[in-house]
Formats: sequence, C-alpha cells, structure tokens
Amino acid sequence: MVEKLELEIFKSVFYNVSIPIFICDKKLKILYHNNALCELTALTNNEIWSQKITKILPALKKKEVLKTLNNAVSLGLKESIEIKALFNERDTKEKKSVLTLCPINAQNKVIGFVERLENQNNKKMDNERLPIFEFLVKGIAHEIRNPLAIIKSNTQYCLRYFNCNLELTKPLKSIGENVNFADKFLDQVLTITDNKLNMKLALVNKLIKNTVNLVKTKLDIKHISVNLELNRIAKSYLDEVKIEEVFLNLLLNSCNVLDDGGSISIKSLFDKETNSIKIHFIDNGRGIPKNHLKEIFYPFFTIGRSGKGLGLAICKNIIENHNGTIFANKVNRKGAFITIQLPFNKSLPACEK
Repeated sequence: MVEKLELEIFKSVFYNVSIPIFICDKKLKILYHNNALCELTALTNNEIWSQKITKILPALKKKEVLKTLNNAVSLGLKESIEIKALFNERDTKEKKSVLTLCPINAQNKVIGFVERLENQNNKKMDNERLPIFEFLVKGIAHEIRNPLAIIKSNTQYCLRYFNCNLELTKPLKSIGENVNFADKFLDQVLTITDNKLNMKLALVNKLIKNTVNLVKTKLDIKHISVNLELNRIAKSYLDEVKIEEVFLNLLLNSCNVLDDGGSISIKSLFDKETNSIKIHFIDNGRGIPKNHLKEIFYPFFTIGRSGKGLGLAICKNIIENHNGTIFANKVNRKGAFITIQLPFNKSLPACEK
C-alpha cells in the first residue's frame, strides 16, 4: 500500500514538474519522459518515445555520453554525471544547459534532468519555484489523506468486529501500521513547506545536549561516541522545537551511516565578525560525494540505502526560515562535515514582532 502511494507521488511530480526529465536504458533509449522535455525539444510525445536522447538533443555526442555512462556503470551505478551542452529550444535561441544522468541501481536504467544554465540565479529560482512546490505538495497530501482516513477508520471497525479471529486481525493490524507510516511520511513532506516559527530566547548548547540525550540509547547500541566542544554562547531568539529537529536529523543521519564504534563531533561557537552562531556536525562515516554536496539538501534526494530524502530538506527549510544557512563542507578525509550558521538575535527579529 505504501509503495503504491509513493509511486503515485512520484508519477505526479515526474509528469508535472517544469524541469525536463526522462528515463532511459543504458543505451540511452528513452522509456519515459515528461511534458517539459517536449517543450524543450519542440517534439511530440510520439516523436520522443523510444528515441535515443542523443538524437533528440543532437548537441550531445553519443560516443562521449555512452563512454561517461559506461564508466559510471563499471563503478557500480552510484555517481551522477553532468554534461554541459548547447541546446536549441522552441524559440530557436541557442541556450547553454546541463544534462544530469543519474543511474537507477536496481533496474539498470538512467534518469536524466535538463537544467537551463541561463536561469541559474539559484535564489531567484528557488523563490519562483517554492509556491508551485508548496501547492503541489499540499495538493498531493490532501488527495492522499482523504482515502487514508477512510482506510484507517474501516480497518479499525474491522479490528473491533473480527477481534477474535487471529487470521484476520494480523493483516488488519498490518494495514493500520502501513496507513500510519504513510501518514507520517505525508507529515514529513508537509514540514518542508511549513514556514511558521515560534521564536523564544534559548541556549543553543542546551538544545544540542538535549538532542544527544534523545538518541543516547541508539548511540550506545552501536557504541558510537559523541564529542562535544561547546563554547559559551548567550541566549538567542530561535524556535527551540524546530532547531532541535534539525540537530536530531543530523545526529540520526550520522548514526545510521556509522559503523559500530564510530564517532561524532559537535562544535558550537559565537562568530563575532558575522554576529552569528556556528554549529559543526562532523562524523567519520562514509562521507558525502563531492558532486552531491548541494543536492543532499534537495527534497527526495538521497545517497543512502534507506530513507526518503526529506530529512536534510526539512533542515534546510528550518534554518533558512531563521535567516541562517546550512551546507556540507568539502573534506579530504573520510566522513561528513555539516555546518549551520544562525544569526545571533538578542531581541526578537522584526519580522516576528
């Protein structure tokens, strides 16, 4: 049931998003595509379907694309590939774009995205896309929640009616658990669009310690050590619950990827030059590929074996709502290094008054 819901969400996003997207096989033959690719190439669905991507985007050199893709395949289909080229769009103007190919491990297929470089004023693009994204997310959540509520109420009724029949109660309980899982998943998706803050004076170091205590049992089970280097920082206005949620997401991410006996370091400090609070989360796990340092904060993007790719997107939304920044640092050693920078506010920010 949950897999079917996730498939419906994927289909809705795939076909309606404004970015040209396609799925092809390892020989670059297009299997699926969205309407935005038709607009980019000025071709119909029938003209695109089953063609090779190098034929409908002739600026791409087939041999070079296949060679680059085959290199990725030999490495285990894990890394995405970026190819810059000039494409003629419908208005006949030649525009520089980037084609990104991301291999899909389980099916030996490749998903491709075409991004127009001329529009890469990231802040402006984010501001333009956010209302569309919010509308799409809230619409999907609303449409899914209604049938979920009916399934849940009918399942509860059946459980009461057949409570003596063990053969029926077991699958009914499984349905209820899966409905609850789907409901929580929708809550996570909606959190990305939640911009409301409850600002109060709080101590960042206290929130860090509280969060570490929340996951202490999980850390102890895997014998993961946490080293705290917390410099003295005065109280600052922030949303305690949401900042704790950010810290919890980062801690759990590290905990999930670390082997037994791994380590996490959390450092906090006050930066006088920028009048800001900085918090660093550092672990000695497998790290983040350099070409994914920005993408890990995109909704539904994940480099892990599990998870939905929402945790870091939620973190980014919360921090940016505080007028702060969060980013992954390049490291020359093993492990991940995430930095959060929050403005230090002795008084309530004007926008919150």
